[in-house]
Amino acid sequence: MDQKSIWCEKQNRPSLIVADLAGKTPTPEDVFYALLRRGAFKAFAMRRMLIRLKEHLRARETYLQKLLYVNRTYRRAICADGNYTMPKFHAERQKEIARLKGEITALQQIRTEIDKILKSPRWQAPDNDRVAALWLSRLTAPRST
Repeated sequence: MDQKSIWCEKQNRPSLIVADLAGKTPTPEDVFYALLRRGAFKAFAMRRMLIRLKEHLRARETYLQKLLYVNRTYRRAICADGNYTMPKFHAERQKEIARLKGEITALQQIRTEIDKILKSPRWQAPDNDRVAALWLSRLTAPRST
Protein backbone atom coordinates (compact mmCIF):
# COMPACT_ATOMS: atom_id res chain seq x y z
CA MET A 1 0.00 0.00 0.00
CA ASP A 2 1.23 3.50 -0.83
CA GLN A 3 -0.18 7.02 -1.12
CA LYS A 4 -1.81 6.29 -4.49
CA SER A 5 -3.18 2.81 -3.88
CA ILE A 6 -4.69 3.74 -0.50
CA TRP A 7 -7.59 5.39 -2.36
CA CYS A 8 -8.65 1.94 -3.62
CA GLU A 9 -9.22 0.63 -0.08
CA LYS A 10 -12.64 0.53 1.56
CA GLN A 11 -12.79 2.79 4.60
CA ASN A 12 -14.88 4.57 7.27
CA ARG A 13 -16.20 1.41 8.86
CA PRO A 14 -15.03 0.01 12.18
CA SER A 15 -16.00 -3.48 11.04
CA LEU A 16 -13.32 -3.31 8.32
CA ILE A 17 -10.65 -2.63 10.95
CA VAL A 18 -11.97 -5.51 13.03
CA ALA A 19 -11.85 -7.79 9.97
CA ASP A 20 -8.27 -6.75 9.31
CA LEU A 21 -7.22 -7.66 12.85
CA ALA A 22 -9.48 -10.68 13.49
CA GLY A 23 -7.92 -14.08 13.89
CA LYS A 24 -4.43 -12.93 14.70
CA THR A 25 -2.53 -11.35 17.52
CA PRO A 26 -1.92 -7.89 16.09
CA THR A 27 1.35 -6.10 16.59
CA PRO A 28 1.35 -2.31 16.92
CA GLU A 29 2.50 -2.25 13.29
CA ASP A 30 -0.60 -4.25 12.24
CA VAL A 31 -2.91 -1.93 14.18
CA PHE A 32 -1.39 1.22 12.66
CA TYR A 33 -1.55 -0.32 9.20
CA ALA A 34 -5.24 -1.25 9.63
CA LEU A 35 -6.11 2.20 10.98
CA LEU A 36 -4.31 3.92 8.11
CA ARG A 37 -5.79 1.62 5.50
CA ARG A 38 -9.37 2.12 6.72
CA GLY A 39 -9.28 5.89 7.08
CA ALA A 40 -9.05 6.25 10.87
CA PHE A 41 -5.88 8.35 10.59
CA LYS A 42 -7.68 10.71 8.23
CA ALA A 43 -10.75 10.85 10.50
CA PHE A 44 -8.64 11.84 13.50
CA ALA A 45 -6.74 14.41 11.42
CA MET A 46 -10.03 15.85 10.13
CA ARG A 47 -11.30 16.21 13.68
CA ARG A 48 -8.23 18.25 14.58
CA MET A 49 -8.72 20.37 11.44
CA LEU A 50 -12.35 21.01 12.42
CA ILE A 51 -11.22 22.14 15.87
CA ARG A 52 -8.70 24.56 14.32
CA LEU A 53 -11.37 25.81 11.89
CA LYS A 54 -13.75 26.42 14.78
CA GLU A 55 -11.07 28.43 16.60
CA HIS A 56 -10.39 30.44 13.43
CA LEU A 57 -14.10 31.17 12.99
CA ARG A 58 -14.35 32.29 16.61
CA ALA A 59 -11.44 34.70 16.10
CA ARG A 60 -13.03 36.05 12.92
CA GLU A 61 -16.34 36.51 14.73
CA THR A 62 -14.62 38.43 17.53
CA TYR A 63 -12.90 40.67 14.97
CA LEU A 64 -16.21 41.37 13.20
CA GLN A 65 -17.94 42.16 16.49
CA LYS A 66 -15.23 44.75 17.21
CA LEU A 67 -15.73 46.25 13.75
CA LEU A 68 -19.47 46.35 14.36
CA TYR A 69 -18.92 48.13 17.66
CA VAL A 70 -16.66 50.71 16.01
CA ASN A 71 -19.20 51.31 13.24
CA ARG A 72 -22.07 51.74 15.70
CA THR A 73 -20.02 54.02 17.93
CA TYR A 74 -18.99 56.17 14.96
CA ARG A 75 -22.62 56.46 13.83
CA ARG A 76 -23.71 57.50 17.31
CA ALA A 77 -20.96 60.13 17.46
CA ILE A 78 -22.11 61.67 14.17
CA CYS A 79 -25.76 61.66 15.25
CA ALA A 80 -24.88 63.18 18.62
CA ASP A 81 -23.22 66.13 16.88
CA GLY A 82 -26.39 66.68 14.88
CA ASN A 83 -24.40 66.41 11.66
CA TYR A 84 -27.01 64.96 9.32
CA THR A 85 -25.51 66.61 6.25
CA MET A 86 -23.99 63.34 5.07
CA PRO A 87 -27.01 61.09 4.35
CA LYS A 88 -25.14 59.07 1.71
CA PHE A 89 -22.31 58.38 4.16
CA HIS A 90 -24.86 57.48 6.83
CA ALA A 91 -26.65 55.06 4.48
CA GLU A 92 -23.35 53.38 3.57
CA ARG A 93 -22.53 53.04 7.25
CA GLN A 94 -25.94 51.41 7.83
CA LYS A 95 -25.25 48.95 4.99
CA GLU A 96 -21.87 48.12 6.50
CA ILE A 97 -23.46 47.50 9.91
CA ALA A 98 -26.09 45.24 8.32
CA ARG A 99 -23.39 43.33 6.40
CA LEU A 100 -21.34 42.81 9.55
CA LYS A 101 -24.39 41.59 11.45
CA GLY A 102 -25.16 39.12 8.65
CA GLU A 103 -21.60 37.81 8.52
CA ILE A 104 -21.47 37.40 12.30
CA THR A 105 -24.76 35.49 12.25
CA ALA A 106 -23.50 33.20 9.47
CA LEU A 107 -20.26 32.50 11.37
CA GLN A 108 -22.22 31.72 14.53
CA GLN A 109 -24.42 29.25 12.64
CA ILE A 110 -21.41 27.52 11.08
CA ARG A 111 -19.64 27.32 14.44
CA THR A 112 -22.78 25.84 16.01
CA GLU A 113 -22.90 23.11 13.36
CA ILE A 114 -19.20 22.32 13.80
CA ASP A 115 -19.75 22.19 17.57
CA LYS A 116 -22.56 19.66 17.09
CA ILE A 117 -20.22 17.46 15.06
CA LEU A 118 -17.29 17.75 17.45
CA LYS A 119 -19.36 17.30 20.59
CA SER A 120 -21.49 14.44 19.30
CA PRO A 121 -21.50 11.37 21.52
CA ARG A 122 -18.62 8.93 21.24
CA TRP A 123 -21.04 6.07 21.75
CA GLN A 124 -22.17 5.84 18.13
CA ALA A 125 -21.43 3.85 15.01
CA PRO A 126 -21.21 5.24 11.48
CA ASP A 127 -24.55 5.14 9.70
CA ASN A 128 -23.05 3.13 6.83
CA ASP A 129 -21.74 0.22 8.95
CA ARG A 130 -24.51 -2.14 10.04
CA VAL A 131 -22.10 -4.62 11.62
CA ALA A 132 -20.63 -1.95 13.92
CA ALA A 133 -24.11 -0.60 14.73
CA LEU A 134 -25.33 -4.09 15.64
CA TRP A 135 -22.26 -4.68 17.82
CA LEU A 136 -22.80 -1.37 19.59
CA SER A 137 -26.51 -2.06 20.15
CA ARG A 138 -25.62 -5.44 21.72
CA LEU A 139 -23.20 -3.64 24.00
CA THR A 140 -25.89 -1.13 24.94
CA ALA A 141 -28.63 -3.73 25.48
CA PRO A 142 -29.26 -4.72 29.12
CA ARG A 143 -27.57 -7.97 30.03
CA SER A 144 -29.46 -10.72 31.79
CA THR A 145 -27.57 -12.24 34.70
